[in-house]
Amino acid sequence: MNYFDKIYLKSDEIGTATFLRRKGVWSMLCFYWICFILPNGSTAQTQPAFFNHLTVNLDIYQALSPNLTLGIKGNAARGSIKVEVFNQSADRALPVGALIYGVQSTQNSPNTNVEGYWLTPERGSDVNSGEFENSLLQASTLADGSGSKFSVDVLIRITHTGSVTSSDFISVDLPGISTLSRADFSGDFAVAVFGSDKVRRAYIFNFGSNPTNALDLLVGDSVVFKSSSALTITGLPEIWLARFAGESKYYCTPSITPGEYRPFLGFDSQVHGVAVRKYADESDIQVPSWDILSGHYYLYWIAQRRMDASKPSYTTSITSGLLDKEKHAINFGTTFSNGFKVGKNASGQAIYQPSQRNNQREGYNMQILHAWYDESATTRNYDSYSGQDYILGLDDDEIIYLNSKDAEVSSTTPLHPSYLLKIIEEEWKEVPTNEGDPIAEMVTAYQKNRVSTVLEGDPSTVADYHGYEIEDLNTYTASGSADQAFNGKPIVTYNYQGSGTGIDDNNKAPGLITITDTESSTTPSPSVDLSFNVAVPLETDYGFYGSLEGEQWPAEYQQGVPYTLKGLSGVDVGILNGLSMEYTHEDELGILTTVTKKFKDGGTVDGNGGWTETFDINGWGYNEITVYYQRKEEDAIKVPIAGKELLEVNTRFLSVPGSKWSDFSATALPGIDLAEGRGEGKFWYLRDFNDDLSNHDELYGDRDYDLSREYTFQTGDEVSFACMDSDPHTFFHYGIEFYISERTMAKRLTDSDIAARLQWYIAPMDYDGDGDWVGNGRNLTYTWSEPGEYKLTADYHGSKIMHKINIVDRTYDNTNLRNGVKGTATIYELSQDQKQWLADAGNTVTDDYRIAKVEQVFSQYTYADGPRAKQDNSKSNRFGLENDFNADFIWKDGNSNVINNLSISDPRSSSWFPSNWIRHYSVGDYPEDMDATQVSSLLKTDADGWATALSGTLPESRPENWQWRLPWVSTTQWNGYRTRANIKVVIDMNELFDNENGAFSGMGNVKTPDNNTYKNAVANAIPALTGQQKSKYDFYVDLLGGRKLVYDPTSVTSLSVYNPDSDNSSENSSENLIASPPTAATNFLKGADMSIVSNLEAGGISWSVDGADTDPYQILQDYGANVARFRLWVNPTDFNNNAYNHSTESDVTAAILRAKAKGLKILLDFHYSDTWTDESQNLLPASWPDNVNHTISDLSTRIRNYTYTTLSNMSTSGALPDYVQVGNEINSNILLSLPYEQYRDGSTNNVLSSLKPEIAAISGVSQASVTMDDVYKINWDRNAALINAALNIVKTNFSSITTVLHIAGPGNAEWWANQAFTTTDSERRGTTTVNRSNVDIIGMSYYLGEEDQMQSFSELKSIIERIKSTHGKEVLIAETAFPSTWDYSDNQANRFGVATRGNWPETTSPTTQRDWLISLRLNLQNTDGATGFIVWEPFWVGSNTVDTKDFTGSNWENLTFFDYATGTPVSSNPLNTTGGILAFCEGSCPTASAGTRVTEAATILSIEMENAELKAYPVPAKDILNIQLMDNVLINQVEVVDMTGKRQDVTLLYSDGLLQIDISKLPDGNYITKLHSGNEVINSRFIKMK
Repeated sequence: MNYFDKIYLKSDEIGTATFLRRKGVWSMLCFYWICFILPNGSTAQTQPAFFNHLTVNLDIYQALSPNLTLGIKGNAARGSIKVEVFNQSADRALPVGALIYGVQSTQNSPNTNVEGYWLTPERGSDVNSGEFENSLLQASTLADGSGSKFSVDVLIRITHTGSVTSSDFISVDLPGISTLSRADFSGDFAVAVFGSDKVRRAYIFNFGSNPTNALDLLVGDSVVFKSSSALTITGLPEIWLARFAGESKYYCTPSITPGEYRPFLGFDSQVHGVAVRKYADESDIQVPSWDILSGHYYLYWIAQRRMDASKPSYTTSITSGLLDKEKHAINFGTTFSNGFKVGKNASGQAIYQPSQRNNQREGYNMQILHAWYDESATTRNYDSYSGQDYILGLDDDEIIYLNSKDAEVSSTTPLHPSYLLKIIEEEWKEVPTNEGDPIAEMVTAYQKNRVSTVLEGDPSTVADYHGYEIEDLNTYTASGSADQAFNGKPIVTYNYQGSGTGIDDNNKAPGLITITDTESSTTPSPSVDLSFNVAVPLETDYGFYGSLEGEQWPAEYQQGVPYTLKGLSGVDVGILNGLSMEYTHEDELGILTTVTKKFKDGGTVDGNGGWTETFDINGWGYNEITVYYQRKEEDAIKVPIAGKELLEVNTRFLSVPGSKWSDFSATALPGIDLAEGRGEGKFWYLRDFNDDLSNHDELYGDRDYDLSREYTFQTGDEVSFACMDSDPHTFFHYGIEFYISERTMAKRLTDSDIAARLQWYIAPMDYDGDGDWVGNGRNLTYTWSEPGEYKLTADYHGSKIMHKINIVDRTYDNTNLRNGVKGTATIYELSQDQKQWLADAGNTVTDDYRIAKVEQVFSQYTYADGPRAKQDNSKSNRFGLENDFNADFIWKDGNSNVINNLSISDPRSSSWFPSNWIRHYSVGDYPEDMDATQVSSLLKTDADGWATALSGTLPESRPENWQWRLPWVSTTQWNGYRTRANIKVVIDMNELFDNENGAFSGMGNVKTPDNNTYKNAVANAIPALTGQQKSKYDFYVDLLGGRKLVYDPTSVTSLSVYNPDSDNSSENSSENLIASPPTAATNFLKGADMSIVSNLEAGGISWSVDGADTDPYQILQDYGANVARFRLWVNPTDFNNNAYNHSTESDVTAAILRAKAKGLKILLDFHYSDTWTDESQNLLPASWPDNVNHTISDLSTRIRNYTYTTLSNMSTSGALPDYVQVGNEINSNILLSLPYEQYRDGSTNNVLSSLKPEIAAISGVSQASVTMDDVYKINWDRNAALINAALNIVKTNFSSITTVLHIAGPGNAEWWANQAFTTTDSERRGTTTVNRSNVDIIGMSYYLGEEDQMQSFSELKSIIERIKSTHGKEVLIAETAFPSTWDYSDNQANRFGVATRGNWPETTSPTTQRDWLISLRLNLQNTDGATGFIVWEPFWVGSNTVDTKDFTGSNWENLTFFDYATGTPVSSNPLNTTGGILAFCEGSCPTASAGTRVTEAATILSIEMENAELKAYPVPAKDILNIQLMDNVLINQVEVVDMTGKRQDVTLLYSDGLLQIDISKLPDGNYITKLHSGNEVINSRFIKMK
């Protein structure tokens, strides 16, 4: 099928055309059509069909009369005949096109009375009279009232078979209407319309007689012109989609010419290359010509543009000068007083011009086109290309290197066979004075070329193309004063809805169609003007662009983006089923993909009259959403009725602009000044992504490739970040824009647009997800109050850019750059490849060698205060990292002896780095390392002078005939040769304009026709550059600048690293300290809660070691404990309601002094109660304000005063604790009057009525609504306020104290911390948070006997690490214990026994207790974030005589460290020296299992496996590695590391000299166990293999 819908050939259209009356009279205008194809597709004899459409006063009763006269008068023709009359009035009960009446008759006998007539048969004979009468009766519904006549538009169709021709007809008799004569069928030409409702309308016209009424059409209607010759028709518009220079424009050809080539843009500059397009449909490249059938001429056209019959001509609605092709220097005041620089002349003088082209891609397109047809020639050549052989796709800060891998070029370097080429004039910026619409010029060139080369015609006979972009009215508006952000003019903005309501606001095409018989001998040629109104099939037309709603600025790969066609309320389902919505994407190679969704496939119209479909965006390139209407599904042409150009967004830049904020904001941004400006884009360079994890990964000290960059700030720094999309920017650009058109500038996202789309998130580095939402908009100002490693994410509809943010608690002092510590030095392993690379370079490297790497250097230093690289760079962060930071580092052993770094050879010398490449440089006319005389500087007139160099040097092999892709490389001092991910090109102009296969041929890439093969062939700017080679080059430059040091740890005492200033040649150059040797980690806490000791001692209880009574604190000290914990009650009473004189301030003060005397640290546990606080109760002290009559403020004041007074008194006494625990097991609401369950009303969930006032006051819920849920559910506005009151007093007045918050149960502690520190949980009550900065440690109880505390070591480890990573807090096991027996000593029932043991073992012993506690310690020491453990009351032995607070004796003796006989308490309790006390032993223990003394390590000594005092099995190990320790080995700490030295996540279990390590989660491979024992580390290698 041709482009136009030749619907007249389809048999289902016979009888569905209509004839409209003209000139206001009841003209009976008939037209003769011929159908060649029957419904079954077979060919038949001609079947004439005659049509008449007229407005008549139908006499319905005459039509119903029994004396019908019906027939055709002709010349003795014979055959059957059928007459049908159809309704055409839209205001009648019958639908348009419905049958009013009709009859079929056959030829009578030859002796008929009336010659030439076929008489209607008598009723009851051939005609089914009942059926006929029913048809007539149906017609009565057309009547307006009881009158017998009424006005109605009708269509008359007469069809017959036989040997009839049009000349045989004389007249037609129609009952109730009239007789139509043959004259009603005559005219100069006819027009027939095939509408969406399959009703045909036909018109007959005569030249010289212009009709006064317009023809009303819908887009999609098929219009057929018929005449006896090929007429000239002007004014028939056609829509096409012009993808040109980065812009998608819905273009209108105002007047098509039969047989002409449709517009086609065969090539398109991408700036970094040229795409050559392929025809979308090779059968549809020309407008249909006149068809000749049975001696008549037919032309077919589809109505596809809104048209206005009252509009004689088209005028753009965009005000002149609103959107210009050029920017003008005069509009910028004095900024460009000399004009715009476009290059230099042959003498080296700068060339300035008063204006410059805006759109760079447009400029490159026109530069190529002008070269083709020789812009300067008097007569343009459209036949074959004869211009310059090559065009260099360069800017003036780029140089082509041919046959050379090295950037440096001296005066002594031989030039040949190497070549250096550079342009000095940027032609794209220049606009020739005679240049018109660039799209029109390219279309003209294409059409003329095709006529000349394909049709072998005369291109001069082809008129220049003229088209325009379809507009809705007032979509571009200017406001405000002149602004540099819009080329010194008022800023123009784009509104797709136009102005006002946007209804029917399309700038329609003129509806004047002129038809001329140019073949007539008459002068002037006869003509007639027709008028068309063309509307869209919408109930409400909001314009071409306004009718389609949806995201105009989606992210590059955004999924499920919805788009809605408006105005469909009440539209007929037949029309709806003709609608389709199409997403199109053309990539940078010119490859087009299409996704189409049809309404009939499940579409619905919502309550607002909209139809919505969703699409996935395919990436960068041209993206559009277009809605089409197709009047019939089979073969009708679909036409666009609405469209939207999509400006896809890729978040490319995320920086800290500092003082260079002018691109991102109208005003200065607050916070730290890194002067970074836009910064460096993500994935700009090939080495920014690497899949070679065997060498280039975090294991070896390298970054996560999901992250673009890394910053380091100190706590409290205010930082303003800015996000920008990839250039050319779709985000509004406050600076001067040099590369995009003003049309695109008008469509940029404003700050308010961005605020609705761009979200910011912050999370701990190892958090799986984006984290907490912290803001929206293009800029984020944020202050981190907690140290840690964070992930900052800017997310635009799923297009994300992420940076790592290091927040450190060290101080940056820019007044002391020489001595102040600015970073860290971290030690990593060497990979096997790295060792081999070093060996290949002649280095001797053993397995002992390590990598030291400079990390976490303050960004304020690297971006601003530190030295810059050797070559000054006026453009911030152009090529070198961190504003061209002078990343040169010197390593020293101690503070004086310089360590010579190892190095490897430059990997670029291998085959992967090309000999032909393009260098991008920053400063001056030429790079400083280049002799300018060696460079061929080229004007456009020099084309022939360097063609030989290119043709003789560039390879024949290439994936595209028309261009060579060359890597685009920037050289830096400390980051090496950095190759961009995109490329630059040399264009082979002869191939580009080859008539058979070039840009105008529509053949696309004939060299690599398969799209996938093509994409793969150009995917990598340096195809030979593998991930391993990237790793090797990164390693090379890291060693070159000292960012990494390869060294032998056995020969180095301590590492320091310095950064010299930029004047490296000066003997007096300073060296700025970056990092000193790391300080030792904080001691791991191991201790016991000793609160009961004074109570038992007062009753005569003692504890003995080896038969001698020993001070309990001495016992702790001797066995390696380093902390004692004491609980503090306000005014406690005992079970007899007498004053309880222990755990009071005076009692605890005395105990603290005793413990301090033994060198123990102190943890003071404020219960803020007169009694126990735990998961079951948290009771308000009796003397404190109650909850009903007092406010939260009153209680906060009491807490502050009590905490301050207590600590002040202790400080005065020398008993100030090291750690303060604010509350004990504060899982729920704190400071209540009763235990939680005593508020319950029986067994219901109701609160006792008398207690509802208190719960209402605590929870903030009305008394009528409170339930038991409110007793437990934390009201954070109350709890956080009370906790913060205590924390603030401690931190403000006692800064040396470390604060602890204690929760019962590991899982509960994690939940509690998430609730306390954030408000993201929708179920959370209250908006107040606990002040995280005042909390140092999260404490947790861990008793396997408690139902909610039965976690395994592995689960415990995971919880602790999550708390550390999420909240940056260390975790202390504030309470734990393990039974040594299930027997009892005194008469008091024990808290835990066999029946209530929970997850503790059914049988146990002192060694089982020891092994579990040692296992706990080892696992905690192997857990990131774990800071220690405290055994609860291991000295609370049994007694039948000593009263404690709640009873006589102990309910805990089976969980202590002391021996007893069942049922026999003693006053002197012997320590079990093989039991749990040994869990504290890592240093000096008086008695170990073999009686040996082991001192804590000061240095690390590796012991070879054959000399180790252990045995590891099985070999290889699968899930559990067993290590049997000898009797004289006491283990302080256990680590499992991989061969890179990275610690692995394992859990440990110690049992009577057997250490079991759960390695089930480790991947197969080689590992090392490091067992710290005294002053040694025993290393043992093992293999994990499933």
